[in-house]
Amino acid sequence: LAAFIVRDASVSASPIADELATTIRRALAEQLPDYMVPAAIVELAALPLNHNLKLDRRALPELTMRVEHSAPADAPRTERERWMAQIWCELLQRESVGRRTNFFELGGDSLLGLQLILRVERECGVRLEGIDVLRESLVVLAALCAPSETPAPEVDIAAPPSARRESFYFGPEASLYGIIDLPVTARGQSAVLICGPIGAGDVRPSWVVSLLMRRFADRGVPAMRFDYFGTRDSAGETYHGDPSRWRADILAARSELMARTGATSIVGIGVRLGGTLLANTLDEVGWARVVYWDAFRDGNSFLQSAEAAEAQRQRASMPQFVRARRARRGEAHELHGFAWSTRALAQVRGLRMETPEHALTTNLWADHTKLLEQMPDTFVVQSLMALAEPAL
Repeated sequence: LAAFIVRDASVSASPIADELATTIRRALAEQLPDYMVPAAIVELAALPLNHNLKLDRRALPELTMRVEHSAPADAPRTERERWMAQIWCELLQRESVGRRTNFFELGGDSLLGLQLILRVERECGVRLEGIDVLRESLVVLAALCAPSETPAPEVDIAAPPSARRESFYFGPEASLYGIIDLPVTARGQSAVLICGPIGAGDVRPSWVVSLLMRRFADRGVPAMRFDYFGTRDSAGETYHGDPSRWRADILAARSELMARTGATSIVGIGVRLGGTLLANTLDEVGWARVVYWDAFRDGNSFLQSAEAAEAQRQRASMPQFVRARRARRGEAHELHGFAWSTRALAQVRGLRMETPEHALTTNLWADHTKLLEQMPDTFVVQSLMALAEPAL
């Protein structure tokens, strides 16, 4: 599949061709299934038109895949990288590939990607995700296949999965919704509880959390996430919840995880405001380790970020008369995709946490409109797993 593009003449500074193609491909990967993402992106000065001023498809240039015979500047370094590079070269019919290159950017397509996934699973027993093959470089994919340099035994690709996913309701009056990934064989007495973010920004990170859970389960560690009271699939409206209730939800989820798995050691992972709430449970229960992903140091920091995102959302989607009516009726304060009660906002302002010891800090949230295309899924998952691993 090929895409032909023409740059907007009004854009004064444009990236070079390879960078532009990469940006376009990654943006399309967020919106389209992998088989619809073009393997080739070609820039033209103008689209050819016929006498009816319609696109003249026959006049589009023929595509030929480039074959580089010279060795790339950043050649594979480890044994596993060289093994992955050999597979790429065979599938893509190339003599060499660099460790920072992308499979699809070198001419791969969905069928070749599937062959890559099956071959990797057959040879080293690791099941790559299609989205990883689409988005990540050779060095990242090799790292996913290489917890060590010891080759993994061959496995039957028809073997049963290493984990199963269950969903359920729990907590007071079964008001909370949870999802757990249970490994077929647990490697110890540890489990992971993920306390996700709260607000409109939880959609994209939730996909990362789901991937993180599968990776933990693949390593024999049960992992659970849940929806706070008043959010998503749990009971109640958003303005019914508040930090006091959400802290209690974390403790209820921890107890549920221990009951379902028999785990005696729980690692908590908190994301954004979920991390701030998790930190406020440290005096109540003992955690094997607590890991934070861009947690807010205090509630006011969260509110400042949420207010900026909400102002943009309101201008784009909510009529002024609706905002005014809600303000007059005092039903809720629209903020960060939530209807917050006055009580909840007051509690948020009182939240504090100490400087975290085990934390992943990124700058992914500065522009919420670009969050979908900027979220580096595999990097975040690997980083959080590395921070949690010593306690598992």
